[in-house]
Amino acid sequence: MCSVIDNITVQRGQRMSTGGMMVKGMGLQSTNGKLYTGQIKPLPEPTSANPRPAMLQKINERQQLREELHKNWGCFLPPWAKHQQALSEMYPDQLLNELGTPNTSSFCTYAYCASSHLDKDDGYTWGRVVRRSDKVLRSERNFIWASHKLTVEMEEGAFWFWNASQDYHGTSMNRIALLHPATFKNFAKYAPDDAQWTLVHVVPHSVTMAARAESRA
Repeated sequence: MCSVIDNITVQRGQRMSTGGMMVKGMGLQSTNGKLYTGQIKPLPEPTSANPRPAMLQKINERQQLREELHKNWGCFLPPWAKHQQALSEMYPDQLLNELGTPNTSSFCTYAYCASSHLDKDDGYTWGRVVRRSDKVLRSERNFIWASHKLTVEMEEGAFWFWNASQDYHGTSMNRIALLHPATFKNFAKYAPDDAQWTLVHVVPHSVTMAARAESRA
């Protein structure tokens, strides 16, 4: 394995480039100041001869859930969630989903690694390790919470929160990013178990600014 210490960027005291792959997933996104929703595959055509009753029942259930959420909202939300909720309610038509909760942006990563940094996000970020096989070494792709001098060891199913705009954070390195920086995308397709898959949800500042501009249009 390559030594991080031997990297010329590290020797010069500069921040290392981000490695691995990150792509926009579902949820609210922005490009050039314009909002759009990440596309997902359409559901298969209903097999029922009369799908309308089932559809109406789902709409009814969602409405009931929305009403219950709003009725008991303050009972279970921790401070970080209340902050993100208040931010989203500033631009409800853009930043709230059909349940009245923040419409976060989702990012999917494979073999992702980055040195300590801050992100220009609004509110808190939460992540989940979707897939991490036994091929990934214990020292690889852990969460480095630099502001708190902590290393959070990752495992499949791990779920964690951080304040990306105020807490310096990064990851430990991984072999794919170090040894194959130009071909790591091939590994995602042909060797998916060789690195960790993570899903991250956040409200980027760019999305907030696009929502603000759209609300004033």
